[in-house]
Amino acid sequence: MGNSNLPGFKNLAGFARKWYANFACPEHGVVMGELEPVYFSFNEPPGACPTCGGLGTYLHVHPDLLIPNKARSIKDGAFVHEAFHYDKNLWYTQMLHSTALHFRFSLDAPFSELPQRIVNLLLHGAKGERFPLVLPEGAKNDDRAGKSITWDGFITDIERRYRAYRQQGIANQWMEEWLKKVMVEHTCPACSGMKLKRQRLQVRIGNSQLAIGKPTSNSQLPIANIHNLGDLTLTELREYLLNMPPLMRNRAAGEQIVKEIVSRLDLLIGIGVDYLSLNRKAGTLSGGESQRIRLSVQIGGELQGMLYVLDEPSIGLHARDNEKMIKTLKRLRDIGNTVIVVEHDEATMRAADHIIEMGPGPGVHGGEVVAQGTLAQILKSKKSLTGQYLSGKKSIPRPQAHRTANGKALVVRGAREEQPQTD
Repeated sequence: MGNSNLPGFKNLAGFARKWYANFACPEHGVVMGELEPVYFSFNEPPGACPTCGGLGTYLHVHPDLLIPNKARSIKDGAFVHEAFHYDKNLWYTQMLHSTALHFRFSLDAPFSELPQRIVNLLLHGAKGERFPLVLPEGAKNDDRAGKSITWDGFITDIERRYRAYRQQGIANQWMEEWLKKVMVEHTCPACSGMKLKRQRLQVRIGNSQLAIGKPTSNSQLPIANIHNLGDLTLTELREYLLNMPPLMRNRAAGEQIVKEIVSRLDLLIGIGVDYLSLNRKAGTLSGGESQRIRLSVQIGGELQGMLYVLDEPSIGLHARDNEKMIKTLKRLRDIGNTVIVVEHDEATMRAADHIIEMGPGPGVHGGEVVAQGTLAQILKSKKSLTGQYLSGKKSIPRPQAHRTANGKALVVRGAREEQPQTD
């Protein structure tokens, strides 16, 4: 090595072995590198599963969606138009025409009458078998005639284009709408729905199990990786963080981060969504849940001098949850904001600092301020119809007669705890 400062070859080999021992797993063949926060975000390329792009789900073509008109022939529109429409001058049509000639089936026959082997061929391809390209009669002259080709299959081709689209990472509304017509959602086979790269999921949080829930439940929940934490309810996650083993490195910074997370969890738990988990998809939340979560974000941001306008936030809420919503609105007010609520809920009106009643009628018959003031002033106002009902001077009588039951029942299957939803 001369006078170089590099170590000898044997020492260099030992150094390399040590380096890989620190940043790779020879047993699983995974090279990790230094751990960074971005590695654990499925919204960022370094952390996202490359197969699903961090979505946790993957689309596959469903034959029934791809071919909705099986009574028609391929030429006559058996397939979804975006997937295939017959045009003798198009390359894809010319390939399909050549495939039909080589494997001896008709593009004019109703799709439902084609043999299963031909259906499999059309959907999944010729498995590499090659044959010459033959142009349909009347097609424009093309120097590709006679070229050796193969048929990959409709499903194979669409799913290949879907993978390329996902890897591109740029959303396209037309592409999304067309894919939804022929594809159905499945759990991603690469990450099992966990959204992160395999290497990121190998990073474990602690080495022990944590008992979640009441002591009498005897439930043991293994905490393996960051996705497992996201599966916990917010209450369980808070419990885990507060009982997590002390950090060995960067302890002060880590404890501050945990403190901030627990503070945000307390906000969410305080507005009555303690049963949710961080892995819950936003699209499955009810309107009330979404609105309360947005409010908690505003409180957590501790913004002041803001004007918040809410339209009937009590809709769909249980009385218990409505009380939590009112407490949240008061907290927004108390940190220095103005909150305007359009509401018909009695509890919300009674909790308001100032009430403005619009009327006297709906639409063109209203638009005037009928009464305004504190709750006490509204209750005393002779003009306020709302005040008369709140004070008990007026009431809506309950019907004495009820319809006779017909013996039938409404059955909800596949209901989920906290929020009914059907399969």
